[in-house]
Amino acid sequence: MLMSTEIIGLLVILAILALGTLYAFKGSSISEQWWSWIRSASLAGGLVFGIGILTLGLPGMMFLEVVAGSNGLPADSAWPLAIGITQVGALIIVPSSLALRVLVPHARGWQHAGLTALMSIVATFLFTMIIVPAQPP
Repeated sequence: MLMSTEIIGLLVILAILALGTLYAFKGSSISEQWWSWIRSASLAGGLVFGIGILTLGLPGMMFLEVVAGSNGLPADSAWPLAIGITQVGALIIVPSSLALRVLVPHARGWQHAGLTALMSIVATFLFTMIIVPAQPP
């Protein structure tokens, strides 16, 4: 299950709306650091995406194993789903990081990285819980 063009377009539109909403509420108080934050979060998301693809979706398979169990899905549908979960998990890093910059402004350095990782893992787990029941057995 690779992401289709429509899904990627929808995610881009949702990200733009979410970033616009954050900017509308916080405005000039974050405008100086905004592009730096986006670059840093995108770099982290890109690195995780690259590692996930190089490992053929292994991070996504770990989430899938926790949610569906070892007998949950046949292998020919589990690996494409695991690669998709890996892709979504990497994409979740950017909005998680930006939301934490606004919600927890005192977090810096490794504390921010740890909170972003925790929030991304929880969001990826929730995404996996939503997507797995929709898959045919």
